[in-house]
Amino acid sequence: MIHALFAKPSDSRYRDLATVTDHSRDGAIQMRCASHLFICCFLTLTLLGTGIAQAQAPEGAIVGWGQQVDGGDAAQSFTAMIARGTGGGVITLDPTGECSLSISGNVNLDLEPAPGWDGDTAIRVNSDNSCALCVDGSLGGQIDAPETDIVACASGYCFGGDPVINTIINPGSPVMPDPLAYLKAPPIGPDLGIIDPSSDDPTYYPPGYYAGGMNISGSKKVRLGMGGSPGIYVFEGSGNNGGFQTNGDASVIATNVLIYMKSGKLDLGSTGETTITPMDENHYTNATYIGIAVFQARDNTEDARINGTTDMNLQGSYYFPNNLLEVGGIGTALGNQLIAWQLDLHGTGSYIIQYDGRFPSPEDGDIDGDGIGNACDLCPSTLGGVEVDHTGCSLIPGDFDGDGDIDLSDLSDFGLCLSGPSIPHDGSPPCMAIDGDLDKDADLKDLSRYLLCFSGANVLADPQCADWGRNSPD
Repeated sequence: MIHALFAKPSDSRYRDLATVTDHSRDGAIQMRCASHLFICCFLTLTLLGTGIAQAQAPEGAIVGWGQQVDGGDAAQSFTAMIARGTGGGVITLDPTGECSLSISGNVNLDLEPAPGWDGDTAIRVNSDNSCALCVDGSLGGQIDAPETDIVACASGYCFGGDPVINTIINPGSPVMPDPLAYLKAPPIGPDLGIIDPSSDDPTYYPPGYYAGGMNISGSKKVRLGMGGSPGIYVFEGSGNNGGFQTNGDASVIATNVLIYMKSGKLDLGSTGETTITPMDENHYTNATYIGIAVFQARDNTEDARINGTTDMNLQGSYYFPNNLLEVGGIGTALGNQLIAWQLDLHGTGSYIIQYDGRFPSPEDGDIDGDGIGNACDLCPSTLGGVEVDHTGCSLIPGDFDGDGDIDLSDLSDFGLCLSGPSIPHDGSPPCMAIDGDLDKDADLKDLSRYLLCFSGANVLADPQCADWGRNSPD
């Protein structure tokens, strides 16, 4: 069962779908609401295994924007609204990739506000691919998040099996720039060699540059940072050599640190205790890296892997700007923020991210600030405060150019619908919108009503004025 919340305003296609699927008295309400009002209602869809959506509209519901769903029996509930912000608890940066955020197995991606944070908390998928977000629910894939913003103009997601999707999905969202794009590589000091304890006793290593990296297994125990020696650890490696790797029952406890992957792979694959916490202002005077636990170099494209266990405790931000981050295992706390080129979650259990508002980013690519990215915005100069549809165009009836006002430009377009008394107009959505008395023609009576809505250039028009007379066709 998919329990989904999707944010989509209305457009003329809803009218046709509502007419086909609901011939009750609510069908008329749906038609009017779809044509003239911003949707804020619920819908239940039954999605068949063939990928065809059959609408079953409850009383007062509105049939929503048609989204592509791959396979599986499911039911979806749509709530339409547009909400955007600057906070991203999970951010994938790949601008074009298919399944840049992928969830499979019996996995729940659980993004929630951290205690004390009541601001914007969202998953941000920057890909414009029609399958930017992929969720395979055949084994129980699930998302729990306040919102999920996807740059793709169409649905932007592909679901298979029977996933549970508890989030508001906003296709057509503006790109969220990398909030850590400013971050530079940390300084590199003398080579301290390799981290490789000679016994199974806990062994401490000071901050610094380890050209030989770390690859521990068995029951070895490494301690980094700790109370008195916070700092930056720089690791290098190649393939299975070096990097920052744990296997077997090995344990690493790294507190008040930044792990910088200059080269080689990060592979936390052990079943032993793993703790990584970032530096804070009480332990490190350089504010540049405070709050960041792992930073993989931009020219290091090695895939990173985190194998979640019950003995794993990750805090802070994890930053992989140009590589895939693969997360598997049995679920764990995944810190406060994940930023990766691509993210692949699989395995079993819940991966919990408690976003606390850190490293927000102003949205980019939304020239008129209406919440619809420039790549999807057919009306890139709408006035502030106007409600828009999924193409970024005003929902005000009679606003032909979709910019939020009714001015001489719109009046000239009115002439394209003008038919005269008792002569049917062409039935297009624009002509329906200015047919104020619903008599299927566009004549001087309609023009007189239309002129009452005239606001002038760059003045927000009244979205209700063109509804006058709709209930009394003459």
